[in-house]
Amino acid sequence: MKRYVLLLSLSLGSLVQMYAQSLEECRSEWNESSANVSDNIRYTSLNPSRISFNSYKNKGVAKLDYTIGRGSYRPVDEGRLSNHLKFYMGGIKNLGKVDVSGFISYRKLQEKDKKWNSTLFLNPDNPFVLCDSVASDATTESFEMGMTASYAWNESWKGGISIGLTLGSLSDQTDPRPKTNTTVLPIYVGAEHRLNSQWALGATAGISFYNSDIAYTLVNPLNSHRYFLMKGMGDYYRISSNDVSGYQRAYKGLNYTGALQLVWEPEHKKYGNFTEVRYTHVSEEATDGGSSYKFYGGDYTSDEWMLQNRFLLSPHRQTRHHLVLTASYHSGKGIWRDQKMMTDTEHGNLVYYETLSKYKIQDDQRMTAGLEYRFERLKDDKQDFFVDALAAFTSSAYNHQLSTGKAKQTFTLLTTQLSAGKFLNIKSAGLDLSVHGGYRIPLSRTYGNGNTRTADEDISAVYTRPQFEYATSGHALIGALAQVAIPLPKKITLGIYISTDFKFYTDKNEYDDTFDGTNRSLSTAGVYLQF
Repeated sequence: MKRYVLLLSLSLGSLVQMYAQSLEECRSEWNESSANVSDNIRYTSLNPSRISFNSYKNKGVAKLDYTIGRGSYRPVDEGRLSNHLKFYMGGIKNLGKVDVSGFISYRKLQEKDKKWNSTLFLNPDNPFVLCDSVASDATTESFEMGMTASYAWNESWKGGISIGLTLGSLSDQTDPRPKTNTTVLPIYVGAEHRLNSQWALGATAGISFYNSDIAYTLVNPLNSHRYFLMKGMGDYYRISSNDVSGYQRAYKGLNYTGALQLVWEPEHKKYGNFTEVRYTHVSEEATDGGSSYKFYGGDYTSDEWMLQNRFLLSPHRQTRHHLVLTASYHSGKGIWRDQKMMTDTEHGNLVYYETLSKYKIQDDQRMTAGLEYRFERLKDDKQDFFVDALAAFTSSAYNHQLSTGKAKQTFTLLTTQLSAGKFLNIKSAGLDLSVHGGYRIPLSRTYGNGNTRTADEDISAVYTRPQFEYATSGHALIGALAQVAIPLPKKITLGIYISTDFKFYTDKNEYDDTFDGTNRSLSTAGVYLQF
């Protein structure tokens, strides 16, 4: 069962946001990324040594905001209503030859009528998701922290390390009650060598550890519930609470990443180019049963190549032109084991599962390409006006193995977006205003169903078809941001901002009519202190 919305966030988001930050970040001078992304051509690099090239080296910020989500144009495994509290504090500091940056953040997401997905931070391409079909009020909390340090040995060599930690939990209070605890630990090291006055070569290596445990419990054992062990594309293995009152699953994941960077940056910095090629290998396995028994819930592996190229032209001190090209190729496969429950009568009727066969049940391929142009006009070395236009292309295909043959799903999407913003001075305060709009167009799509069950057990109508329709449908997006920055004593700035995004369905109910006439809005209000 594919969580299409997260998959598209990964593919399209890597194109749309690999360079372009969210509007709140791009138009906010307090944010370390926005203050440096225009000047530092390496800013989107995976190499930790990138922070040595920041123009702004001593900044800090504390931010608190609240987002309200409403509307029915949403994935079926997300809540109908959402309330999202976010706190962030971080900054960057120069200590001579050493540059350091760090942050901590806390998020609390409350969703109403959430169902179908009890995993947290699982790779979005992994089809082996543990689910239940009971709508409930769910709470997701996460704490994240990260640190990056870069050391300049001399004018030619710079090296760095980046370490992060994410702790998350998901729970609800309706039977069957899932409780999910997840830990993600990424580590990256990298170095850059300046070959001459214009060219530099860099390399990065990284590893990320993923651990997640899910435990279902029942307060009222008299009611029967079903646990869905998804295999992909609507195919699933079902276990009833009549057989197992609670259910446990453990995910283990290990990702490897390598990257090479090539930088062309003349000393005058009127133009330059940054190129990075990344390779990532993902491996995740699910094991069920806890200490009672071992049931293999599926193994997923994938390989992905990504390219980003950023060209910067700044012929005058007050203008900048950015041209960003991104591309990626992804291939993955899911391995399933057919298993049979056995009882060891010689050892106290111990229950175990015997593997009957092991085979590839699903494979997926995805190609993406994106192009973005951004124009910036500066005033007093700060952004005064910008226009940003981008287009992203995604082509995906999934093959699912059935006893009767193969089921296949394909889709090709084109996403476009246009943004513009202006900074205004109002006495001693500053006002940021920006608007954006976009459109997603399905160029082609083919729906296939992996269901092999009887009509009363087929989840296509309630999950597979609406999820596919959402992930591949056409929609329009409009949004705006307004932010006021008020200077305070001791070089502190108080900021207040509001933003809204409105997405609405524009397609023709080709595979499901769930979203006919629907929309989704996200409204955010926040405050920050820059210091």
